[in-house]
Amino acid sequence: MDEDIGLISLRTHLRTGTAEIHEALHAHPWFAALAEGTLSPARYHVLMERLFGFYSSLDPVLLNAEKALRPQIGTYCYAPRTPVLRGATHGLAPGLAVPMPEVEDLAAFCGATYVVDGAVLGGAILARAMPPGADATYWTWCRIKGPAIWRAICQLLREVEGDVNPSDALDTAIATFAAFESWMDPAPHEAAA
Repeated sequence: MDEDIGLISLRTHLRTGTAEIHEALHAHPWFAALAEGTLSPARYHVLMERLFGFYSSLDPVLLNAEKALRPQIGTYCYAPRTPVLRGATHGLAPGLAVPMPEVEDLAAFCGATYVVDGAVLGGAILARAMPPGADATYWTWCRIKGPAIWRAICQLLREVEGDVNPSDALDTAIATFAAFESWMDPAPHEAAA
């Protein structure tokens, strides 16, 4: 482990290492329009399908890793998003083939869950900006469950800090953000919708 990295917390290392890609997502046209209350119903539907597609690919990866890592992660439990999103999308996911990050060890698990559990806090903020008539089930779930989910991942990061190479965790966090960006990247015909 790099000496300088050991001087900062795992959470701080992940936050600073992903700051640029995280901020870029705030500027994503669909999320920016949603936050501003200007996202069209058609784009909102596509956004929800994309979220469902991303999590229907990532949830099994994280749940399998969680099961394999149970002794190391203690009481932390990943909250899958697919069941919540299924209702908002009627279970329809776009046919994209975007690879998910490999989550086969504790560092990778910490990196991936840091990203998606942190995203729930962003979802809680977006819960206030739903288009009229939109199904806000997922965003309401984020608002209600977000604080507890965030506390749980922060506690896990503190508990395993000495057992995890921060650079490995950061690599998976960046890969998770990149997979999310790929899922959310609008096709040319969707960008104009």
